[in-house]
Amino acid sequence: MSSALTTHQAVAATTDLVNPGFETGNLNGWTPTGTAFTGAVTSDAGWGWGCCFNQQGTYHLWGYKGGSDAAVGTLTSDAFTLSGTGMVSLLVSGGQDLNNLYVALVAADGTVLQKTTGTNDEAYRRVTWDARDRIGQQLRIKVVDQATGGWGHINLDDVRTGLD
Repeated sequence: MSSALTTHQAVAATTDLVNPGFETGNLNGWTPTGTAFTGAVTSDAGWGWGCCFNQQGTYHLWGYKGGSDAAVGTLTSDAFTLSGTGMVSLLVSGGQDLNNLYVALVAADGTVLQKTTGTNDEAYRRVTWDARDRIGQQLRIKVVDQATGGWGHINLDDVRTGLD
């Protein structure tokens, strides 16, 4: 009797999203409106009065750096086709205001499918959305900052789409 050895090849997370972790050091692949995200891509590991963001890679989007808590605007990714398992994962932090300060997964027509906000903390936490019903569709990631008071900023890094 012989035994068969089964091996599984590890598959890295894939994405069709351009510049999903801002590792270009700029907003390449993303379209801003307003001033909230102007100059917000940074390699800062801490925020000066504390530490640490715990970002993936070198760069990330720190909304406060883009114009403190007073600036408002949006940041929308180029469209991507959801593939793989249909799971979407990202790192988010910053202010907590689900109505005015959030990161969303949006359909091609702009319909918000999923959204999350910060927890009034600068340290990133991983959020995962199940979008299996959208596999093969064109989607976007949209960051919204319409909050101007304390904690009126949001941060984003390491967006993973179509996780295998």
